[in-house]
Amino acid sequence: MKKRGRKNMGIYAGMMNEDQKREYSDRELFTRYIKRMRPFRKNVGSISLFLLISTIAEIIIPLIIGICISDLSKANPNFVLVIGAGIIFLLLYITVWIMFYLRRRELGKFVPFFLEKLRMDIFNKLQEQDMSFFDKHESGRLNTRVSNDALDFGNTTILLADTVGSLLISFLTFGILLWLNRTLAIIALIAIPFVFLFVLSLRRLARVVSRGYRKAIENVNAAMVESIEGIQVCKSYGQESTVSEQFNKTNKDYFKKGFRLTAVTHMWRLLLETIASITLIIILFLGGQLVFQGKTNPGTIFMFILYLQRFFRPIMVLSTFFPQLSAGMAAYERILDIIDSEPTMKQNPNAFDIGDVKGEIEFENVDFCYREGEWVFKGLNLRIEKGEKLAI
Repeated sequence: MKKRGRKNMGIYAGMMNEDQKREYSDRELFTRYIKRMRPFRKNVGSISLFLLISTIAEIIIPLIIGICISDLSKANPNFVLVIGAGIIFLLLYITVWIMFYLRRRELGKFVPFFLEKLRMDIFNKLQEQDMSFFDKHESGRLNTRVSNDALDFGNTTILLADTVGSLLISFLTFGILLWLNRTLAIIALIAIPFVFLFVLSLRRLARVVSRGYRKAIENVNAAMVESIEGIQVCKSYGQESTVSEQFNKTNKDYFKKGFRLTAVTHMWRLLLETIASITLIIILFLGGQLVFQGKTNPGTIFMFILYLQRFFRPIMVLSTFFPQLSAGMAAYERILDIIDSEPTMKQNPNAFDIGDVKGEIEFENVDFCYREGEWVFKGLNLRIEKGEKLAI
């Protein structure tokens, strides 16, 4: 974990300064995420089981379709076989739907509790802080950590569950492709290194863009809350137009950061779909040549195309996975920045209970300051008698 100072320039500069900003490595973020998920391991296990069953069903479906096509292409097709395959096809799709429903229901069981605990951890940590902490962090900024960042990080949990299922389908599908036609499967596999190199090269960009977007949301919330809380001062000095202009610039910055995040996310999908389409065209051409040469049949090629589409579908998911994962991890990073904060002034663990206070209160040569060198008072001597009321 690294700490760095930063300067905040421009609109609301004085309001948006932060003395410290923690940065966490991907490994540390993932490790702490796994630890936070441990209380919900039974739910995660159930989701994994439903994913496995759904994956197996989806893998079998194209095989059933290919068997039907191969049989119907014969001079004397076996209609009993075709009808039986159709019934199995229907049952498999029902199974996929039921597993999807059970998976979503299980996610619905633990994600709200996961978010509830996360928000309470943030709130309790805020309660531990001394007043100097709130001098450095505005209420709008802290509200973003509790609400927006926690929600985005919760959505990451759902994203990971869906992505794991998609990747499982991709691995099993490639095994089927090898079984159907090893030559065509190897040709399809050639495209994968290019896809992963492209995705990994843009992963860092996605994280940087996601951090900027989270920061922009925080700035908007901070500006809004601080403007409302200071509305009396604003109106007293006739500064409505100035505050409005400042907020407009902050809001435009949020729009630009959001547009950039959207552009990065959708740019990936277009390029990956282009690679997948080129691979599919090559497979169709070579597969057709094999059919004309009598080395395979149309049903096998049709099954291969169906499985090839299922093979590339998880790769298409990766086009949005890394930007969304980066957004979730950026949110978690900002949450940990609060959770890992330690109060400057800590309660004495060995403090003793003084019981009921009776009698006078007396201060002798008391010095006090909020910041070192900026004394509020020095050498204060004060005596307050019992029952006496005093305003300072």
